[in-house]
Amino acid sequence: MKKNDKFEFLIYRENFLSGDECDKIIEELDTEDLEDGQLVGDYEEGIINKNVRRTLNKDIIFDRYKKPFDDTNLFNRVESALKIANIQYFNYDVEGIDKLRFLKYGIGGRYEWHTDYGRHECSMRKLTGIIQLSDSNDYEGGDFEFGLTDTEGSGLLKGNRNKGCLLVFPSFLSHRVAPITKGKRYSIITWLEGDTFR
Repeated sequence: MKKNDKFEFLIYRENFLSGDECDKIIEELDTEDLEDGQLVGDYEEGIINKNVRRTLNKDIIFDRYKKPFDDTNLFNRVESALKIANIQYFNYDVEGIDKLRFLKYGIGGRYEWHTDYGRHECSMRKLTGIIQLSDSNDYEGGDFEFGLTDTEGSGLLKGNRNKGCLLVFPSFLSHRVAPITKGKRYSIITWLEGDTFR
């Protein structure tokens, strides 16, 4: 049997996007056509349960003939970064990333405890990648928390809140976005996918 001595539950890359790049993405994508976020897991009727998840989102479409947003460079950068993270720390059997999704959390916005891994299409998710677009001073609450204790064992492990930071973690890891109490939190999420674990 093979083992992995390099595994980490959470890795991150500071300044993956510049502040200006983050601001441009928010400016272009924070529009009226954002939709309520559904629960993950291929629910047959696209369940929206605001007691579990209260967020707005939009798929980022990469089509040179569509507006307002077209940035294949961003897609390629994110895919490359997640593939490199996989080689360095995880060694999963992967192919490529899913679409990028723009997320907006307003006051009261949250996503209760869940994993990004499950049945049907979610069974192909190996790594989750999240880019923090907001400055940490732009909102209160909204911590990205994991179902693991921190190094002191006194609290939960929290994701980096720095603007432009890319977080990468196994999609089976339990996590949540704590409720926003002030301001707005913006991010981009995607998944590096491959054949289901076996």
